Amino acid sequence: MPIDYYYTKYSTLLNERSQRILTNIVEQERYAERPIGELSLRTFLSSDVLVTSQGVKDCMTWKGKPLYKSVYDFSLFPIMIWDIRPKTIIEIGSGEGNSAIWMDDLCKMYEINCHIHSMDLRKAKVRKRKTLTFLEGNSNNIEKTFSDLSLYPHPWMVIEDAHVNVTNVVNWFSAGTLIGDYLIIEDVRGSKMDELNKWKSQRTMMIDRHYMDYFGPNATSCLILTKR
Repeated sequence: MPIDYYYTKYSTLLNERSQRILTNIVEQERYAERPIGELSLRTFLSSDVLVTSQGVKDCMTWKGKPLYKSVYDFSLFPIMIWDIRPKTIIEIGSGEGNSAIWMDDLCKMYEINCHIHSMDLRKAKVRKRKTLTFLEGNSNNIEKTFSDLSLYPHPWMVIEDAHVNVTNVVNWFSAGTLIGDYLIIEDVRGSKMDELNKWKSQRTMMIDRHYMDYFGPNATSCLILTKR
């Protein structure tokens, strides 16, 4: 039975161009195999909406700690974790450790047996958890911190959010992916996308339009790739 929600009830209030774009999203193939350089990141979200999507008076938080996620990614990540049910989440760029704690809480709430490994130049100083490991490492030497990828059970969610040596980082992890694994690259607009265009092994992964277009065309800060 179809679910009755805002889009199904009110899409006719949109102009014809918007209706056409959204109809294409509903009808498009979920997985896209094409060079990242051919991916349009045009979105319905105005600059005002994008800039304010992490908060204005304060930053988006989890348990009172800054999360640095947009409202769209804050909604998308729980959906992806529920759908993918990862056994391993690898986060490159821990920051203060709050996003790793958030994902660990989600996995516990969903009763998903998952271990999170979060790396940064300095190990995040947070209370120890059995299912969460903070690592000290450098994206310029990613193969040293994650030298044996066979140690990490699948399916994976690998999240690149350090913005350093991006092409080599995603290349390293993509080489170890299996069907159903995901690579999520944060903040791809601008120079980061230019760097990803140099990624020679990009055709080993496919763009998951279901998540990228969940709230309209590219209404996320992420590039979401999967192995199919």
